[in-house]
Amino acid sequence: MGITLFLAVAGCASQSGNDPTNDNGVPLSALTYNPKAAAINAQLGVGYLQEGDIERAKTKLLMAQKQDSRSSVVAASMAYYYDTIGNPKEATYYYRRAYSLAAEKGDAANNYGVFLCKQKNYTAAYAYFQKAIDDPNYVSTAQTYENLGLCHLEQNDTAAAKDYFLKALRIDPKLATSLLQMAQMSVNTKDWGSAENYLINYRATGEQSPDALWFGVQTAQALGDKNKAMKLAAQLKKQYPNSAQYHQYLTITRGLE
Repeated sequence: MGITLFLAVAGCASQSGNDPTNDNGVPLSALTYNPKAAAINAQLGVGYLQEGDIERAKTKLLMAQKQDSRSSVVAASMAYYYDTIGNPKEATYYYRRAYSLAAEKGDAANNYGVFLCKQKNYTAAYAYFQKAIDDPNYVSTAQTYENLGLCHLEQNDTAAAKDYFLKALRIDPKLATSLLQMAQMSVNTKDWGSAENYLINYRATGEQSPDALWFGVQTAQALGDKNKAMKLAAQLKKQYPNSAQYHQYLTITRGLE
């Protein structure tokens, strides 16, 4: 599950060449209350973090904190930073802070729910996901239902997971992860017609994965479409030759020879 940070940024402000700096060369204006600059630096920090530039990410995020210590977006970015570097104690503090500071709670509740699920604190995760869903101003309800489904899968609660994936798809029929999960469930129960429909809709999102190709091979074989099964198997070999899915295909194929 990927966490989503919604950073509201309204353009970059330029720095004057005469702007005084501290001993580290940081403009003093960057260390005073400036909500717009804080949002920008938070976004930059997350960007650097996703690129693997941990030091620069932390520098930008600490600067953002100095510019607006009561910003939910900044707190969420700090939470994501500590989550990424494997410091759950600090991540917990900032996820909670992001939630408490947020005027509209949906995004912060969803993000904290994702983190809690990764920490296997499922009961708390479900509670925060529900808080997100209950927020009337929250626009990513489908994603949170999908997160609930993924979290229930981690507990091997397939029935609940299926219910949440279907709820997610009723809101947003193009959610690729939910479509792929439903395709897998359909393959597992040998509901080949449903599996084919979910896979068609999954491919329509523009996504591709070794799982989707392998489910497609099995579905085509079960429906008697040998040509399609061979084409999908060839695609699996070409795109993902070292994948577990392709090796599984080879194992089964050789066992039938």
